[in-house]
Amino acid sequence: MKFALTSSIALISIGVTAQENNNENNVLFISCDDLKPLLSCYGDPVAKTPNFDRLARMATTFDNAYVSQAVCAPSRFSTFTGLRSDQLKVWDIKTKFRPLNPGIQTLPDFLMKKGFVAAATGKLFHHEDQQKWNGGFFDASKLLKAKNVSGYHSKKALAMMEAGKKLDSWKARNILKNKKLLFSTEFEDLPDSAYYDGVIAKKAVELMTEYSTKNKQFFLAVGFKKPHLPFVAPKKYWDMYSDDDIHLAAFRKHSKNSPKYAYHNWGELKAYSDIDNKATVLSDEKQKELIHGYYACVSFLDAQLGKVLDAYEKLNLDKNTLLVLWGDHGWHLGDHGLWCKHSNFEQATKAPLFIVQPGIKGGKRYKGMVEYVDIAPTVLDYLDYPKLPNNNGNSLLPVIKDITKENKEFAVSQFPRRWGKDIMGYTLRNKRYRYTAWYKWDKNSGKVDRVPESEELYDYKKDYQETESKVKSPEYKTILEDLRNKMTNFLEKNNRFK
Repeated sequence: MKFALTSSIALISIGVTAQENNNENNVLFISCDDLKPLLSCYGDPVAKTPNFDRLARMATTFDNAYVSQAVCAPSRFSTFTGLRSDQLKVWDIKTKFRPLNPGIQTLPDFLMKKGFVAAATGKLFHHEDQQKWNGGFFDASKLLKAKNVSGYHSKKALAMMEAGKKLDSWKARNILKNKKLLFSTEFEDLPDSAYYDGVIAKKAVELMTEYSTKNKQFFLAVGFKKPHLPFVAPKKYWDMYSDDDIHLAAFRKHSKNSPKYAYHNWGELKAYSDIDNKATVLSDEKQKELIHGYYACVSFLDAQLGKVLDAYEKLNLDKNTLLVLWGDHGWHLGDHGLWCKHSNFEQATKAPLFIVQPGIKGGKRYKGMVEYVDIAPTVLDYLDYPKLPNNNGNSLLPVIKDITKENKEFAVSQFPRRWGKDIMGYTLRNKRYRYTAWYKWDKNSGKVDRVPESEELYDYKKDYQETESKVKSPEYKTILEDLRNKMTNFLEKNNRFK
């Protein structure tokens, strides 16, 4: 059997003549929407995620993996290309990367030219029309065959959606919003197959079964939609947690000495009918409901992952198929008074990453710094292709083989703000500190002023909750200067200054 599910990671091929490979390996690439490391295998005491525990026993788990930008589309485009948001000129969820980057190939583009079958199901590129698949793209909305939007199943919501069935999904969402039926949580007593991720898992297993019997290498991308809002899933996953399990964030204020534009008003959450548009804080009861809902959706996702892992092992794909699972960014659950993602803080930029490399013993944990731009060269390295030009990452195969090796000194993420003027925040995270610098930004050129408007510095050894920025503390002067210089050198090297 020579199939390997391959990930949707994108790469640049301008001027590249990649060597042909003669191995029989494949790649299974699994993305999870809004999944932070709120998993038992990452040490969370509440999460009930036995299949993620199982995956951790099979894989190398990366304890310090950081995304390029904490929002869906830029993070996904970056991961699929191995390029940063600045290189792609994509910093929001509306912009499509293809028109701006006609010369860039994604990983499936590259591998299809090498003879791979590339297929996908679920949410992968955020804008699914940005990628063609020679093995087909299987839309979960069509697979579900239900007249619902975002997975709702309550009788009132379904009745409204039936009334608006001739409208596109966003207009139907607006109907629900206006009728106060677009809820942030919903848990009905239904089977897994009634929800998107249930049918995504089923289709993934069907494709894995089909490809494992064909004499051709393959790349299979599986994009689970949970735990993204709304927090809807079968009731049995809600019932896995009691009120006593749910605790509010330990620190729910803005960090001392931090700039106002480090924060946002969690507009994504306010799109729902049960959230006050003018709210600056939620009641403790509502916060607990949302946290409960997030955990329930993570456990629902965990169950779907179990079905995929069953097939992965039963079909012997663990012998020749690289498995990569990643969350596209983290998620705020009330910390700093924030909800959703869209920040440069730890809870938004840090995400789970697992890699199962056939022939390498699992159960390892890598504690060095990793960036999501490292995923693309890792997949290529496994398939015996060289790293492509302009890619910012390193193959992680060396550190999977020897977890004592250093991958890189720090990881860099970024996030823009509109605060009377356009501002770009870059954040540098090493093993102990996070330094964030906010610069005046020219969105047209994508470049910033050399001198930052403001800075932040957090010491995770002493203050993991980021309660106070140490930029004004004399004892951190040397550290601040060192990290400031590293940031300046990084931006200069990447031609980011005006």
